[in-house]
Amino acid sequence: MPPLHPALAANQKSLSDFKEMNFQGFSPDSFEQFIRALALKVIGPGVTIFGNGPDGGREAIFEGKVNFPSPPENIWDGYGVLQAKFKEKLETTQKDQQWAKSQLETELEKWVVNDKREPKPDYFIFCTNVELSSATNGGKDIINQVFKDYEDKIGLKDFAIWDANQLTGYVDGYAEIRQRFECFFTPGDLLAAIAKKLSKAVNRLVKNSFLQPIRPIFSTTRLIQH
Repeated sequence: MPPLHPALAANQKSLSDFKEMNFQGFSPDSFEQFIRALALKVIGPGVTIFGNGPDGGREAIFEGKVNFPSPPENIWDGYGVLQAKFKEKLETTQKDQQWAKSQLETELEKWVVNDKREPKPDYFIFCTNVELSSATNGGKDIINQVFKDYEDKIGLKDFAIWDANQLTGYVDGYAEIRQRFECFFTPGDLLAAIAKKLSKAVNRLVKNSFLQPIRPIFSTTRLIQH
C-alpha cells in the first residue's frame, strides 16, 4: 500500500490520543474476533483460533513454546487457553469488576468439574473489555486471587489478564489490528470529527494539486506584460 500524502498523514492519530476510546462499540461476537486476531499478533502463528459459537471455554489455544509473556527470558511452554468475556453495558467500577470476577470463576469452575474439558490448560489468558483497577485490592488483585484459588484445582502454571487497559496498549502497538477494528473501538462522535478533518485535508490536497500546474502560466504572463 503506498504511503499517505502528507496532508492526510498529518491527520492520523494514535487511538490513545482519544481519551474516550473504549471497546463498547463491539458486540460479544466481534469482541471475540478481535481477541483472536490480537492473539495471533501477540502470541504468534502457533495460536489456533475457533469460530463463533460454543467454544468449550476457548476463543483460541496454543501448544508448545510461544514467545509470551516476556521473551526470551520468560516464555510459556505447554497448553494454553484464551477466554474472552464482553460486558455489553458497563456500570460502576465495582460492579464491572465483580462481574469480571464472576465470569472468570464460572469458567474456571467448568474446567474443574467438566470431564469433557480436556486437556486442562497449563496457561490461561482472561480477556475482557472491563477496566480492572491496579490499586491495592482493586480489580486486578481480585482477578489474580481467583486464578490463585484455581491454580491447584486445574494445574495452572501461569496466567495473564488482558483487561481494557492492556488491550488498549496492544491496540496502540499493532497498527494492523488498529486499522482492522478501528470502527469498533472509536466512538461515533470521534469518527465524525475524524471524517470532517479528513474531508478538509482532501479538499486542500485537491486544491493544491489543481493550482500547482497553472502557477507557472501566471508567472510567465506577468513577465510578458512587463
